[in-house]
Amino acid sequence: MSIKTINLNCFTVFNSVECDFSPGINIFIGENSTGKTHLMKVLYVFCKSVIIESNRLLSNGAAWLDNFSTVLSLCFQEQIPKLLRKRNSGELTCVKVSTAIREHCFYLTVDNPNFKPSLQGDDKLIKDKLPSIFIPAKDMLTHARGLISMTENRSKDMPFDSTLLDIIKNAEFWKLDEVTILSEKMLKEMEVIIGGQIVQENGDFYVVKADGSKTKFSVEAEGVKKIGLLWQLIMNGVICKDSVLFWDEPEANLNPTLIPVIVDILIELSNNGVQIFLATHDYMFAKYFEVKEINQENIRFHSLYKTENGIACESGPNFRDLKNNPIISAFDVLLDEVISKNVGD
Repeated sequence: MSIKTINLNCFTVFNSVECDFSPGINIFIGENSTGKTHLMKVLYVFCKSVIIESNRLLSNGAAWLDNFSTVLSLCFQEQIPKLLRKRNSGELTCVKVSTAIREHCFYLTVDNPNFKPSLQGDDKLIKDKLPSIFIPAKDMLTHARGLISMTENRSKDMPFDSTLLDIIKNAEFWKLDEVTILSEKMLKEMEVIIGGQIVQENGDFYVVKADGSKTKFSVEAEGVKKIGLLWQLIMNGVICKDSVLFWDEPEANLNPTLIPVIVDILIELSNNGVQIFLATHDYMFAKYFEVKEINQENIRFHSLYKTENGIACESGPNFRDLKNNPIISAFDVLLDEVISKNVGD
């Protein structure tokens, strides 16, 4: 199952915006404060709400309810404030999410200012789960030990949105006996970069090197941490076929030589049935997808930009063809300065 469309009205920075997504890879670009992360978080909280409520119903021995949208809306109501702690989420009036399998839609309406949503649509939509994972720009595994239990006891005082805690919980899952999503070759290539394999002991994460030595995750380079986290999520089955991966600024603190490696891994994941949403400010990262992805129908770029009527979205299969492209515009400015300097010399 994959997410096909979202429509947001009067939600945080969005007055009215609609995006159609690829079932493969979706890449958001845009200046700061154009809502790239917020858009991914809304999609993530929808997927997360589906999982929470479906698991709750099944654990209680309940069949799929005809009014599943009612209980799902309550879960959505609970999760949104946790994701957007510093934003007024009471302005949300409508969210539409449709899935590629059945072309159904959910409409979420909110009664201001008490934030009591009512979710309407095809009540029999969610017969298939929508597993998802949100990887934040911040490294959280370094701070994993004791953080979950601490926040559970002092949740009102902790300045963390739920994505920062969710990634720790997901990384802590035990590894599967068999991993089928990626080729053994790809996993081995990741282990070469990591220098070994990821293990968890007493609430801390470590890299067990090929020679048997063990290094604490916190002292590893950022690139090792990013690829190590991906390896862990694949090996424990969080990233799997028909799951949805959201990743905020994968290129942050990453050595440029590892960018094509990350791109290759994400394309491989997409080819194995993972729908992917990424937000980036980096030219090399975005451009490598255009260069490496053979199937252009598998990738879609989305540029979020400011207008007099709020944030708008421009989408297309080619990075270079986006008219509102702040990444390319910044590079053009740099190129002009280089040429001007050379002419002056």
